[in-house]
Parts: sequence; structure tokens; C-alpha cells
Amino acid sequence: MTWRQAARRVIMEVHQSLPDDATLKQRKKALFDAYPFGLRRWFPYKMWCEEQKKYLANYGGPAPRSSKQEESHLVYSEEGQLKSKLDLFNEANQS
Repeated sequence: MTWRQAARRVIMEVHQSLPDDATLKQRKKALFDAYPFGLRRWFPYKMWCEEQKKYLANYGGPAPRSSKQEESHLVYSEEGQLKSKLDLFNEANQS
């Protein structure tokens, strides 16, 4: 199990323990209390924070920023559409 998967599992357990009408503040507190990785440092903490932001965005929290790594394969085509580099390559080689 990766750090990200472990974080998701704990967040889902917290989610299931909360009432449906829990406020954003209550959700943040529950997640803070459920942190599973010991010290709040390094890579495990980074994964926890990313997954926590994704979860909280569904309940009024700020939307997580997408990472450059996720977007690095996207470019704008001549028509101004956002496409993957692979799609553009395939289109160019079909003609």
C-alpha cells in the first residue's frame, strides 16, 4: 500500500464516521485528529495533505491545485484546444 492509498483509506474511514451534515470545520478537525503517519513531515505528510485537500474540496474547502506533473503532457493545439501531446502526434501522423 502506498502512502497515498493509506491516506485515502483513513480519510474514507473518517468520512464514514462523520454525520452527513458535518461542517467543513468538523471535517477538518476529524481529519487532523486522524493523521496516521506520526510526524507531520516529508513525503507521507505531503500525500496526506494532497488527499485531504481533494476530500475537503467536496465540502466547501479550496480546490486543490493541479500539479505540473499532471499537466506536463498537455499542450494547446493550433485551434486553441487543450490536448495531450500523444493525441497531437497521432493526428499529425494520420495524414
